Amino acid sequence: MEYFESIIDQLTKRAARATLGQFGLRSNSLREFLWQSFSKAPGNDGAFLGDPVFEATF
Repeated sequence: MEYFESIIDQLTKRAARATLGQFGLRSNSLREFLWQSFSKAPGNDGAFLGDPVFEATF
């Protein structure tokens, strides 16, 4: 399960970085606030990403 945790952590950070990069914000305080909001673990209140879903493949 540790493998998937590292992938989820990377997805969260990369999605937050990419989104903030697209915004091109100049305000450091706004950028920091959005970084904190977008970097929350998936599934938490206010998180940028939802809970991960893994389905069995047959």
